[in-house]
Amino acid sequence: MLFSKKELNPDDNCSNCQHGKASAISDDIMCTYKGPVSATGKCKKYKKNLLAVRPKKKHIFSGDFTPEDFSID
Repeated sequence: MLFSKKELNPDDNCSNCQHGKASAISDDIMCTYKGPVSATGKCKKYKKNLLAVRPKKKHIFSGDFTPEDFSID
């Protein structure tokens, strides 16, 4: 396999790492290992912070269905 799925995930970056905290001065992340880094970067010390990851929004369907919508004719 040329690329693993772990490398291709765009949500894995310094903005949701356990070792990083958002900087109050700029949009950078303060990493405990690397110091100030960009929010889109990622290093080998990356560890996903599950509380920082925002879940995807659920799609809400409207209730305008009729029995004809579910019949096969």
